[in-house]
Amino acid sequence: MKLPAIFYNKTFLKSFFVGVFLVYIIFLAAPFSFPTNDVVIVPEGATLSEAAKILDDEGVIKNQFLFKVFAVLMPGDSGVLWGTYFFPNRDNLFTVVWRTTRGSFGIDPIRVTIFEGQHNREVAGVLANALPEFDKELFLEEAQALEGYLFPDTYYVLPTQQTSEVIEILNTTFKQKTKDLQLAAEEKGIDWNDVIIMASLLEEEARQLETKKKIAGILWKRLEIGMPLQVDAVFTYILDINGLDITLDDLEVDSPYNTYKYAGLPIGPISNPGLDSIEAAIYYEETPYLFYLSDNSGVTHYAEDFETHKANKAKYLR
Repeated sequence: MKLPAIFYNKTFLKSFFVGVFLVYIIFLAAPFSFPTNDVVIVPEGATLSEAAKILDDEGVIKNQFLFKVFAVLMPGDSGVLWGTYFFPNRDNLFTVVWRTTRGSFGIDPIRVTIFEGQHNREVAGVLANALPEFDKELFLEEAQALEGYLFPDTYYVLPTQQTSEVIEILNTTFKQKTKDLQLAAEEKGIDWNDVIIMASLLEEEARQLETKKKIAGILWKRLEIGMPLQVDAVFTYILDINGLDITLDDLEVDSPYNTYKYAGLPIGPISNPGLDSIEAAIYYEETPYLFYLSDNSGVTHYAEDFETHKANKAKYLR
């Protein structure tokens, strides 16, 4: 196909390419204030317009209107994905639009595993070891009310992720994973918070699901008859010590978590339980037993009365 004669005019071509270059420099090229080797956070819930303003304010783009136009025209969901973006280079508008609508954060996530039964202090330690700039004290402060509600699992977390974002990820996962169990607890008429507190105790008292169900039945029965729970696991939480180091003096510590000193459940969970423990707290097994102990091999022995329990102690805990 033959082009119109004007395209063979050198003056026109020069003007044309100069114009294209100027449009690129003025509207599409990276701003001089571009935050090279820095991060920019698009917070959760930000709309396209809010994200455009943030990127503009941070010096990532020059023109909010063009950014929104290209974001809408970009194949896909026509929106910006929330998160923390790392910009090692001065990206032009097209690249910024592509990255933010694809969630190309520019940072390799770090694999972090939170184990079942870890309390918040332990979770904070795991995260602090994995994330170079993690604020352990801030995490403990912000997650204090969510003890028991941070789901133990393997996560892939960005090294620049904010403390509040990490807490939100763990808590949101908890809500998603336990949704059906919460409905089951409601159907059985068991308070959900009580379930999580009980599950946190079970997490420390046993490892196998069937054992947890039997112990749960025993502990719920103790609550029903007004008997103190007398669960040793609370002292690892209260005193931050190994369960094997508990002394008779420790049993007297004045704490609302002390199940020897105060009847009823502790005032809150003592760890972040897994699904098995939560399930056991809801679908507990009713037995004639009122006492239990775990021997040095991890085998659990049950008793219907205190005399038999004392005999089990003498036999299995020598």
